Amino acid sequence: MAFTESIIEQAALDWLASLGYACAFGPDLAFDGPAPERPDYHLRSSRATTTTPGPTPTRTRPSTTGCWSR
Repeated sequence: MAFTESIIEQAALDWLASLGYACAFGPDLAFDGPAPERPDYHLRSSRATTTTPGPTPTRTRPSTTGCWSR
C-alpha cells in the first residue's frame, strides 16, 4: 500500500484526537465565522516583529523532550 497525503493526514488527525485535540472547520474559526479565534485578519505588530532565535550554540542535537506537549 502506498502512503498518500490523505492517509498520512488521517493518521495524524487520529493521533491528535487520541491526545484530546479536536478538529474544526477552518472557515468556522475565521473572524467572521461562528466560532472566531481572533478578531480580524490583521497580523498584530507584536507578532510581526518577533523573530525566531537562531540555534543554541551549546546544544549539539535538538531536544525532543516535550515537543508534543499541549
